[in-house]
Amino acid sequence: VALKPGAETTVSVDLNRRSFAYYSPAAGDWVVESGQFKILVGASSQDIRLQTTVNVTAAQPVPTESNVPDIYYKYPKGQPVSKGDFASLLQRDVPANVQDTKGNFTVNTPIGDMQGSFLGRKLHGFMMKQAEKLMAGEVDPVMRLVIESTLKEAPLRIMLMTGDGSINRRMLDGVVSLLNGRYWSGIKGLVGGIRSR
Repeated sequence: VALKPGAETTVSVDLNRRSFAYYSPAAGDWVVESGQFKILVGASSQDIRLQTTVNVTAAQPVPTESNVPDIYYKYPKGQPVSKGDFASLLQRDVPANVQDTKGNFTVNTPIGDMQGSFLGRKLHGFMMKQAEKLMAGEVDPVMRLVIESTLKEAPLRIMLMTGDGSINRRMLDGVVSLLNGRYWSGIKGLVGGIRSR
């Protein structure tokens, strides 16, 4: 609702059954458990203005979770989850986290994973310098870490999102070829991409 300064109104929020549901690995679906649920309304999670409790009755019994590790219910705050516990939650093996190597880079390879290539290191360094110019010492340390981490984990295709169209897909494919050590096709792709702009 839109209100003018100082105005008041009453707002109704309808909560359906899905509002009280959680995902059950055993059921393979969203389920609702019977019990009391506390409804909190606030300006933020730290500034609660109203609260009440509602009783919800489940339409059907909630299936028993089997083979679900304790960590699913008791997450160890500040502690990493072991690979074994994560595999139990996934109910399959956790895929290996193998970085692409030079010769196998694609537009989806994170920029920070291209450190095995001289051009990859230069590209990462260039992007970090550009970010530093934008931050210009005005960003707090936590936000700085977030920005640096985001740049490191961003895929190479982010270069297509500059908005001004200065880099097109053909040029990006040329950059990928250069990063993979295929210099002739890389230069050819860059020149072709520049001419097609």
